[in-house]
Amino acid sequence: MSETDINILLDKDRLENIQKLGRKVFIRAVNDKNNTKLFDSISECITYLNSISPANKTTLYRYIKSKKPYNGYICQ
Repeated sequence: MSETDINILLDKDRLENIQKLGRKVFIRAVNDKNNTKLFDSISECITYLNSISPANKTTLYRYIKSKKPYNGYICQ
């Protein structure tokens, strides 16, 4: 396996483990794969994203479902 394949597998495993924790929000920067953050709730995630640019819960929920980048982050 290549290093890229291993990283993809590890990312999938991390995401599955995070999703098992409940309503936690996991975000990863689009431009920087090493820049990841975990929040205990959508509200905490929104507070962080508001420090970057205006954000709201409804829009964040839609972007999580569509798996599109939101304010430069992929949210899951």
